[in-house]
Amino acid sequence: REIILEGNLLTEKETAHEYLQKTLNLPQWYGKNLDALYDCLTDFEEIEIKIKMPEQKTPYLEKIFCVLKVASKQNDGIKVRIL
Repeated sequence: REIILEGNLLTEKETAHEYLQKTLNLPQWYGKNLDALYDCLTDFEEIEIKIKMPEQKTPYLEKIFCVLKVASKQNDGIKVRIL
């Protein structure tokens, strides 16, 4: 499955996790934090995540990128691309 994420919706913690839960169809128990995101990502079987880069990066967006990168190294079923 392929998911395209709008990077401008990943710049702040609260809105980012609401958006990720809805868009990635994360479980109801999702803790809406970076550790919970990592746990959910490493459980995915096959997914390609494409991120539309916003004009301005924020520190929280960088943290999300880091989690995606580490999770994709841990789980071969995850592919991450920046658009």
